[in-house]
Amino acid sequence: FNPEIRKFAAENVMYVMHRDCILTGVSEDHVCLMDVGGTFSDSRLCIEMGASTDAGGSFWIRHPETSIFHAGDLNWWHWFGDPENANREARDAYFREIERVSGRSTDIAFFPVDARQEAAREWGAEAFLEAVEVKKAFVPMHAFGTRWNPSCHFRWRFRDVPVWVPCQNGDSYIVEDQTE
Repeated sequence: FNPEIRKFAAENVMYVMHRDCILTGVSEDHVCLMDVGGTFSDSRLCIEMGASTDAGGSFWIRHPETSIFHAGDLNWWHWFGDPENANREARDAYFREIERVSGRSTDIAFFPVDARQEAAREWGAEAFLEAVEVKKAFVPMHAFGTRWNPSCHFRWRFRDVPVWVPCQNGDSYIVEDQTE
């Protein structure tokens, strides 16, 4: 959560976030605080909040023209050097959530691919992509270090998943219409 989102404040902006987030300087009428399992909808979109394996939650966003999944901190957080039981608990929590969302699809998915996880960097992304269809773009986030260059193994396993890895802040990507 970055409180800089206040910069987007306008009458037509609604901030939808996990209940643990604190956003000051914004009218309460423009903030929807959610719990895991909660939903928000208006005339333009529907947002369902899923679980996280760290802070906050994950978000499934449906709009008539597109769908987006934002993982937040939902990931298979395996840390080399941590006790084995801690890594096992983190893995089990992750797979409980993956089982809950298995079979879903989304146009765009934002998902942590964190360099600090070293050899385990792609594990969560791979398990997510085995369970959820991503149609237009898989976008890594939470890089925290070296820019992700998908491994040959990842590229081979998910060769039909469009992957976009931003190079720097402000990069943009135009999704090609794949129905033509």
